[in-house]
Amino acid sequence: MQRAYSKVSKEMPGVKKISVSPSTSSLLAKVFTPRGANAVSNPWSGNMIYNPEMMGGMDQFDKEQVIAHEMTHTKQMQDMPWYQKIGEMLFNRGNVPEGIPATSNLNNPYYWRSHELEAYQTERDRARRLKTPNYVDPITGGRDYALHPKYTPPKVETGPSSAMLKKQQVKSASK
Repeated sequence: MQRAYSKVSKEMPGVKKISVSPSTSSLLAKVFTPRGANAVSNPWSGNMIYNPEMMGGMDQFDKEQVIAHEMTHTKQMQDMPWYQKIGEMLFNRGNVPEGIPATSNLNNPYYWRSHELEAYQTERDRARRLKTPNYVDPITGGRDYALHPKYTPPKVETGPSSAMLKKQQVKSASK
């Protein structure tokens, strides 16, 4: 995790330096790490606590993605006054948009919190910037389709069509 933090912190220079430690490091860390969570960020210090059980099976890229997600939360809170932090924690619960089926994994208010939307978008943007093959979206589980290496997209003419050019020539000739 330290190697992942070292790499991602260079990619996010505007985020203050934080400590990254396992949830097994103290009783308090165990209490504040929700079951099933990969990691959490302390809203007051920005420090990150990760769950070694959840992170154990992840490859290095996925660990970096978790770090990027949590560092986004650190960035969100680093200059926020204390009373706004309390308001965010108490009242920013997220609202599921209408039309999302009850059986959908998107039917969870957590995913619709403004801070979570930004953190998940940070993960997507990072994967796109790094041109990560077979990237799996952290919310939907969707992925890009890999095209055959010999595939060449059809050429699309974006200039004026020959019919359009003839029409313009006729107009200018009649003047």
